[in-house]
Amino acid sequence: MESKQYVEDIDFQKYWLILRRRWLPSTVVFGFIFTLATTVAFVKKPSYSAYGKLLLQKRSTTSALVTEAGEKIGQLEALNNFINTPLDTEAQIITAQPILEKTIAKLNLKTAEGTPVQPSSIGAGLKVEGIKGTDVMEVSFTSDNPKKAAAVVNQLMNVYVENNILTNRAEAVAAGEFIAKQLPQIQNRVRQAESALRNFKEQHNIVSIDEEGTAAVEIMADLDKKISETKAQLQEKTTTATELQDKLGLNSQQAIALNKLNQSRAVQQALIELEQVQEQLNVEGTR
Repeated sequence: MESKQYVEDIDFQKYWLILRRRWLPSTVVFGFIFTLATTVAFVKKPSYSAYGKLLLQKRSTTSALVTEAGEKIGQLEALNNFINTPLDTEAQIITAQPILEKTIAKLNLKTAEGTPVQPSSIGAGLKVEGIKGTDVMEVSFTSDNPKKAAAVVNQLMNVYVENNILTNRAEAVAAGEFIAKQLPQIQNRVRQAESALRNFKEQHNIVSIDEEGTAAVEIMADLDKKISETKAQLQEKTTTATELQDKLGLNSQQAIALNKLNQSRAVQQALIELEQVQEQLNVEGTR
């Protein structure tokens, strides 16, 4: 009975034969790789990472005073809403060279030769990114010194906050200067408008609505007073005419005519003279 020889068995046997013949070079290569990996593992210094988070404040209302975006006060916005976000912009600011240089200066970071550390060496271990769905930005720095990592993160965030405060103050000063510059011009425009309105009213004899309303109320009150006085006089005359009519037996027209006659100055003078003559006659009759 014939025995079947498998290809896999033949291949393994060949590999084993090759290894047996060249075991010394293989052992040397394996030992070299193992030694190299072990050496690198022991020689390589450990790295430490420090983390910090910044909550971004909403845009200042002061800067909106000098822009045309006053209706968007209190919003964080990006120029390109499809690509960038406000967090991306702030991340670029915090990793900018001026911020890194201030951080290095405040921490007095120096190289082994005693020269100031370059911003690029800090930037290599620095990572700044925004947390999605929030206004929070995470700052991290990796170093072989844990104290240095923590100090860089803390100082970097402090410098960023200080820079932000200075920027807001500059915006406030700019807004104040803008208002101080524009206010006299606006006041002058208001005075010119008031003068033009006053001249227009004088030319067209226009009285203000308030003045017209006050005058109308005064006129109505005066008319009501005169109407009341006229009614009182009419009532008095009517009463007098009624009394004369009752006493003399005259009708209303005769009583009114008699009343008018009595009020005539000529008639009153004639009656006075008549009374004087009657008194003289009485005196003569008594002698």
